[in-house]
Amino acid sequence: MERLSNTPPNKHEREGREALDEELFSKLEKAYFEDYELLGGDAIRREEERKRLERGEIEQPVLHYPKLQEFDFVDHENQLLVLKDEAAKHKVVEVGQAYVWRVNELLAQLRMLKASSDIDRVQERLQELGTSGDAAERERLQVERARLDNRFYHYSTFIYGNPSRKVYEYDKATVQREARDAEHSGDAKRIDAVRALAKLVPDLFAPASAPTFGRVEASDAKDSTIIGAEAARRMFDEARQKLGLDDWKIVIDETGKVVNISASQKKKQVTIPRDDRLSVRRFPLTETRVRALIAHELGTHALRRKLGENSRLKLLGLGLDRYIKGEEGLATFREHHIDHQGDFSRVDPHLAISLAVGLDGTKRNFKEVYDGMALYYTMIGADSPPELAWRQCVRTFRGTSGTTRGAVYTKDIVYREGNVEAWERLRKGFNDIAAITEELGVDNPLLVGKYDQTNPRHVHLVGRIDAL
Repeated sequence: MERLSNTPPNKHEREGREALDEELFSKLEKAYFEDYELLGGDAIRREEERKRLERGEIEQPVLHYPKLQEFDFVDHENQLLVLKDEAAKHKVVEVGQAYVWRVNELLAQLRMLKASSDIDRVQERLQELGTSGDAAERERLQVERARLDNRFYHYSTFIYGNPSRKVYEYDKATVQREARDAEHSGDAKRIDAVRALAKLVPDLFAPASAPTFGRVEASDAKDSTIIGAEAARRMFDEARQKLGLDDWKIVIDETGKVVNISASQKKKQVTIPRDDRLSVRRFPLTETRVRALIAHELGTHALRRKLGENSRLKLLGLGLDRYIKGEEGLATFREHHIDHQGDFSRVDPHLAISLAVGLDGTKRNFKEVYDGMALYYTMIGADSPPELAWRQCVRTFRGTSGTTRGAVYTKDIVYREGNVEAWERLRKGFNDIAAITEELGVDNPLLVGKYDQTNPRHVHLVGRIDAL
């Protein structure tokens, strides 16, 4: 179990010295946005779509993105372009270049989100036309929709990358191990699901290339103490206070829209689903699981945010460009040392994205991935497989229409792929990642801010901060 301690001293703290990027950071904060937070939809409307899909009334759900219709793309782009121009002229070249790279990433996110906004408008027009409208216009709109889906996917891969074939091979090994467990369970539904999944996606049951990374060790200890939203909130709030995260909030979502515990960097807030939504989880929420999530959300994301903002390079508070895979890898790595999962983190999202983009040779749309994931969740004996499959596919295809095979939002690959890299780092003997398992508040170079500890360019810049 990780021990809580007071916030550690940051070896890059300013100690009375002015930050190198005070003005640039202030302007970045004003222009900053989180792309995934803008891809949510109306909960009631999406629930209706889910039920219609589950009943077989529709082939493809319609995913709307109402937040994007209120988002000022022009203003954000103008702010970012001005910031980029000022960064290019910064007196400290390394600082200016770090901002240019970060702004370029945010500009790519704007282009990606603009494609989503345009997809929304095309989808609404197609719904207005229905099946009896002008056939030529409907065909033109369908072509335009596919073009926009692929444009969204292009920017997503530029920002987050494509799923690794090497990690996909490990996904296959995981699925095959879970299939063997199902076949020995004596549960007819699980056994039938194995056969159906093997028929639907044969490649998942083909011999998997032996991965070069070692297996994560699992623990036999089982925590059966299931807790509710308020108990989880109290645990998070106690950790928040001990870590000195005074400007962060811990809230329970009462709208029913939230189903996962998550942290918003923009709002500096951890949101916990209400009790009835906590029940719709692949794994129950136990005290051990909450401690693991505290290490993830507060001990990594929030603490790195705070220490980064207090460093001489405040940009480390919001993150260097493409820091996310390294940070999620570190956060999920810390989870493992509390709840002792027996596999690298989050096979579900990586598997869903890999199937969608066609790493097995067949690209898929929303419904086709949904069918496969529903069988997968049935095979592993999860509760409510159709709803779990729906939630996973919404995450996978958010931002797109869901109709274009292979066009997805690839952000969620960062959890599993980052986690694999973190374990590789430990296997290679890096002391920084070995030490970080000890305490939430350990004085460790990995916690100085939001950067990718596997990116040599990031490591070089962080190592030079004191000398700039």
